[in-house]
Amino acid sequence: MSDQLFDLITTQRITPINGPAGSGKSTRISLIQKRAKEAGYKTIITATTGKAASNAKKKAQTSEVSTHHNEIFE
Repeated sequence: MSDQLFDLITTQRITPINGPAGSGKSTRISLIQKRAKEAGYKTIITATTGKAASNAKKKAQTSEVSTHHNEIFE
């Protein structure tokens, strides 16, 4: 991941990452989350569905993953 991309992500409160199945979203999120944690940032990963959240949780190896709905309403 480039320094420019990481700088962009860490200056935004919300950074959407989207794309079709198999495009590497979960892998990219995992790399971002790992680097952010090393830099002292707190990350919360949300997904549109429970299935997507479960996949992101496995890839990122973190418990800070939920659906958009859970993050907003609970």
